[in-house]
Amino acid sequence: MPTAELITLLNDLVLLMTQSPLTVDDVVHHLGKPGTDEYGQAIIEADNEAIEWAMVVAGEDVEPSFVQLTFTEGLPAEALHTAFGESHEPPRVPNLPPRAIFYLNPPGQTHSAAVIADIQDGSVKTVTVRRDIRLG
Repeated sequence: MPTAELITLLNDLVLLMTQSPLTVDDVVHHLGKPGTDEYGQAIIEADNEAIEWAMVVAGEDVEPSFVQLTFTEGLPAEALHTAFGESHEPPRVPNLPPRAIFYLNPPGQTHSAAVIADIQDGSVKTVTVRRDIRLG
């Protein structure tokens, strides 16, 4: 899948994750159809062939906390910087790839989001979109 389409997919997911109300089913149906549900993690059978694996995790309040996507092919890390702007690099965790975090605050939404990208050799294969409560 072309890079621009993956960025559009992520932008759409960020907009979905920052609206309220929001349910796990909303996220599942946005990305595909329900797979298995284990330990509060809903595995999604994605409709998009560019997504190898997808999961949504709900918090205690039953609203989705985050969505994790694994792409079939890597997305250039530079494309995320172009699309989402400046990133923040959290401290490195041993045995895990470096990460870039993009904090996004779409206007008019009740929540904000963080796009967390695992980067290896300039490419992103796994992305987490975390739903955050908008402060202030």
